[in-house]
Amino acid sequence: MERLQPNDPDRIGPYQIINRLGSGGMGVVYLGTTGTRTAAIKIVRDFLLEDPTSRTRLAREVDALKKVKSPYVAEIINSDVDGTPAWIATNYVDGPNVRTLITNEGVLNESSWLEFAFGLISAINAVHKAGIIHRDVKPSNILMSATGPRLIDFGISDRKSTRLNSSHANIS
Repeated sequence: MERLQPNDPDRIGPYQIINRLGSGGMGVVYLGTTGTRTAAIKIVRDFLLEDPTSRTRLAREVDALKKVKSPYVAEIINSDVDGTPAWIATNYVDGPNVRTLITNEGVLNESSWLEFAFGLISAINAVHKAGIIHRDVKPSNILMSATGPRLIDFGISDRKSTRLNSSHANIS
């Protein structure tokens, strides 16, 4: 976690902002609370929203997250893709991403590896059952909570095409 910077908002939608969780080229992710619920809130950078395709992409991310039902995917709990700023709130996952975990603690032991593999396969299966292709599964987009991995960041996800659906087996 990072401390808030002077230009960071105090509030986003119903959420009081507590800290920064991270930032990248697309936006900033904050830790926020309503008093009863903690969330990770992603805000898209203003200059990106000047291009209408960015709002479309954000709306697609919200749509994708609403369709996926899995304990191994960070659940969407709120959003405002038409507002300024545009944002998405998901359940907060208390744990490092896989990249950070392995950098700091080394490789996973056998039982942790099996738990990770089961959770990730379950998440990807749920994503595909919902007709979505994540397109960005990587160590920094998998958070490791005390109860297993959580797949995050559906920003470049896409719907499966009919051709793809008919030519690939379902892994369920």
